Amino acid sequence: MDDGDRPAEFVEALAKGLAVLESFDAAHPDMTLSEIARRVGLTPAAARRSLITLGALGYVGQRGKRFHLRPKVMALGSGFHFASRIDELLLPELRQIVEAHGDAASVAMLDGHDVIYIAHHSTQRARRATAVVGARYPAHATSLGRVLLPGLPDDALARFFETVEPVALTSRTVTSKEELRRLIWKARDLG
Repeated sequence: MDDGDRPAEFVEALAKGLAVLESFDAAHPDMTLSEIARRVGLTPAAARRSLITLGALGYVGQRGKRFHLRPKVMALGSGFHFASRIDELLLPELRQIVEAHGDAASVAMLDGHDVIYIAHHSTQRARRATAVVGARYPAHATSLGRVLLPGLPDDALARFFETVEPVALTSRTVTSKEELRRLIWKARDLG
């Protein structure tokens, strides 16, 4: 969100704290204060204040100079999961899709350059261990992202291409913006 799009009541400190929580991922399960500040784009002092607050609330722990997420963070996502009744509304549909077509089925949403998995069902869990609820992956590198990106309005898709820096997750990941743009426009034409 650009500064100009923020409402007058926007709480900058809350946004910084949430950015600190979001900075942890599989590649960064624990980090020093400096690493967190760099990843989030905060001063070390601002990152430290956020970490102290998040630690006091039980969301972040510390071992030596390294910080890590605590299990309490899961309560944030589970609130959405239970309030939206995912198990009741989406999983039966996903199970039917998998029974009819095999393999796996997922529901995800776009969030910036990423997709976030909201629901997933697979009969072959070992092959799909990374497609878990709450997992976040670059949209350009996932099948769900490649399905969702063509549905963006033209201006949003243009912003995506202006700001995305495609990285390879596998040897088959498309990292050329030109090739990715061609594939997305082709998918739009098919839709």
